[in-house]
Amino acid sequence: MTDEPEKVETILPARASALVVTAAGEFKFVMANGPTDAQMQPNVLLLSAVMLRSRAPEWVAEMMAWLEAQDISM
Repeated sequence: MTDEPEKVETILPARASALVVTAAGEFKFVMANGPTDAQMQPNVLLLSAVMLRSRAPEWVAEMMAWLEAQDISM
């Protein structure tokens, strides 16, 4: 383990996509390389939608309220 967490990196598995939140609270979308003519998987499209919607403060507030109402422990 390092004392400098900003220098730690994680490598995604091959052909994986991820929606990442940086230490500064910004979303970064990492998209898997693939054939240019390939159709995007539904879950990759969902990550894209969440990233785009996350720019709307009202939507974020609505989603946070929904999550809090689910009574799940994290």
